[in-house]
Amino acid sequence: IENIALFNTSKVTNMRNMFDKSQSNIPLIIPAFDTSNVVNMYAMFENNMRPFNLPTHLNYSKVEDVRYMFQHTYYANPDTIYPMYDILRTLPVVPSYYFAFRACGQEIDDFIWKTLPEEWGGIGLVTQ
Repeated sequence: IENIALFNTSKVTNMRNMFDKSQSNIPLIIPAFDTSNVVNMYAMFENNMRPFNLPTHLNYSKVEDVRYMFQHTYYANPDTIYPMYDILRTLPVVPSYYFAFRACGQEIDDFIWKTLPEEWGGIGLVTQ
């Protein structure tokens, strides 16, 4: 397991493409970054080919953009998809979220595509 060293992110506002295109079979452990000032998480993990849990433990209170955040994260832990979706869709200010979860993994694509709303990356069969 590879763990990213903790560094000071308390003043960071843009984490766009931060872990994009990470290619390795070593699991990625997302530390408890201080994301309390982050506004942009656009494609933060897009095309990440490493096994990892979607980071439900981060602070999303100021996030305005999560478009494509987890698109093509084929090895994301499927058990963390819905908890992450629930966090993002229930924020006080709903962020821009188009295709945030599109193509989140071959083994879970059927589940994701059949249940998440289309604008989040699914085919829209979720009943709310």
